[in-house]
Amino acid sequence: MTTAGAAPPTPRRFLPVLLVGILIALQCAQLAPPLLLDGGRIPLPGFAVATASIAVLVLLSAFDRAFRLRQRVGLLAGLISSLALAIVVGTLTGFACIGLARGPALSAVIWLPGASELGPIAVRHIDEASILLGAMSGLTQFGLWAVAVVIPAAVDSERVRRLEIQNLRLEAAELRSKAELVRLRGQLEPHFLLNTLNLVAGLVGVDTDRARSVLVALGDLLEDALAEHADLRSVADEIDWLRRYVEILESRHGDMLRVTWDVDAAARSALVPRLILQPLVENAIQHGALRRRGGGTVRVGVARDGDDVVCTVVDDGPGPGVGKPRPGAVGVENVRSRLAVHFPTAVFDLGAGPNGGTRARMQLPFTLDDPTAASKGRAA
Repeated sequence: MTTAGAAPPTPRRFLPVLLVGILIALQCAQLAPPLLLDGGRIPLPGFAVATASIAVLVLLSAFDRAFRLRQRVGLLAGLISSLALAIVVGTLTGFACIGLARGPALSAVIWLPGASELGPIAVRHIDEASILLGAMSGLTQFGLWAVAVVIPAAVDSERVRRLEIQNLRLEAAELRSKAELVRLRGQLEPHFLLNTLNLVAGLVGVDTDRARSVLVALGDLLEDALAEHADLRSVADEIDWLRRYVEILESRHGDMLRVTWDVDAAARSALVPRLILQPLVENAIQHGALRRRGGGTVRVGVARDGDDVVCTVVDDGPGPGVGKPRPGAVGVENVRSRLAVHFPTAVFDLGAGPNGGTRARMQLPFTLDDPTAASKGRAA
């Protein structure tokens, strides 16, 4: 999020002004050598070039600041307007220099031969050259002004625009991730809660200890669903939550479902997105193990692999369909999107298991801190 208030001045903002000032100083310096010589005077064409250059640079900068055409009509239209202004100002300055040279104020410092010295044709050529040089100076100074002012500003604006788009995409992805987390928590309320209560009602008169165990597991899940938590939690907490969830499903399906666990102790402290494994386990049970005649097995594994954590959910069901999406594909896509929010470098794939069935595998960096905190701080 961006903070309110004006941004502090940076050296980059002053660079175009400094470059324009240097260009104007160089044009003024062209007028100095003839004046410093003994009895020297500035030739009219040279005076027209320097004067037109200074006028174009000053007016282009003032015009750009006053009207901000590049922001209003776009970069190309703004450059075309500035180019036309530069040529017109340069040409008019050339006309003005001819008038000043013939006036009493500057005749002492501008060399302007009369018709008696060169003839009327040569004088006319000097006048025409002064006008042409004024127009050419306007074109040249426009190019220098564009390089000094327009290009750096355009590059900086594009960089800011890309950062804003990146921040908007990040915020949208975070909103999608939070919405998916709310949806996953909400699954505990409707059919899951009803089925569990029906299970407890059936176990009360048959297996009191098992009914009590299911109620305790359900209570822990509901407590976690109602509490406010961060988007990330440790592998240990994720597996503990998942064990309670699976305990209820195993009690419901009996011998038709078996879940095994292989959690590396070195990976238990790593952070993963909350409930990231729940859709994978649910899909493996409903569309894998329970579709196997006589029941099936789901294997949940978490291991550390160097600087990464690898989580796998494997079932021995019928396997992924060829040429058509497996049921539960929406949940899988949500897993992909949530991984992309918190761990952009994470890898997720879903395919056939090593011995049949389906295997879901995700590999994400081993971290003890929220990797999105740094990007949020840069965006602030």
